[in-house]
Amino acid sequence: VLLSLNDDDLELGLGVNSSMHRRKLRLAIEDYREAENGKGLSRASELDHHWVAKAWLNDVGLLQYSQAFHNHLVDGRVLNSLTKRDLEKYLNVSKKFHQISLLLAIE
Repeated sequence: VLLSLNDDDLELGLGVNSSMHRRKLRLAIEDYREAENGKGLSRASELDHHWVAKAWLNDVGLLQYSQAFHNHLVDGRVLNSLTKRDLEKYLNVSKKFHQISLLLAIE
């Protein structure tokens, strides 16, 4: 049932108002769908939002964004999907150098 839900269904039916939270849910559902087809879960599924917000941002040297990443529940799957626009719009990363640093660290 969850596999067939679109963004409107997630927002209205499940009350998931944050677009980042909807993305996280969609990415997890897709990952589990692929796992059922024999691929197994992605390596990104092993990285929870606590690790991303604390350890990963610390390693990248941008711990000042920890609270925003934690509030938006950015885990390994979401991290791999982030764009420059996401960093600016949702995570309040407005400095271009910080955006570039984060995107390069994700690669």
